[in-house]
Amino acid sequence: LVPAILDCLSYLCLSDEQYAELQKKTLNILMTLSKCNYFANFVKFLLMPGCMSDNAYYEAVLGLRNALGWPTSIAKSQDIASSQVLTAAAMRNSMISSKITANAWLKLITSCKESTDHKPIDFIILLILYSTSDEKQKQVEN
Repeated sequence: LVPAILDCLSYLCLSDEQYAELQKKTLNILMTLSKCNYFANFVKFLLMPGCMSDNAYYEAVLGLRNALGWPTSIAKSQDIASSQVLTAAAMRNSMISSKITANAWLKLITSCKESTDHKPIDFIILLILYSTSDEKQKQVEN
């Protein structure tokens, strides 16, 4: 039911303030999920192109980075792998369709000052960014 609800919410005509509030509540829900089946749907919903300001995309990316995790004790390894592939595909699609989203991910990752601040998802994001365009390749290399 979660994918259908997120899909319906994406078609609502909301003001910027309403969408920001919905984004925060959605991120809170995502943080409490113990199963990883719907991460890709949350990524698609939270990173819809044209819905937010640059700062709001940064907040969404930060929330996703903190929430994305695949607990191995709760799900089967096949389900985890499937969810990871779908989530990476959703993140790639959002980066291709919105330069703002790609820049938000890059800004977040480059803001990590210590190597211990990085998460495994950062490496995946850098690989995705590197594969999207020549411009992003140069930014990732720097």
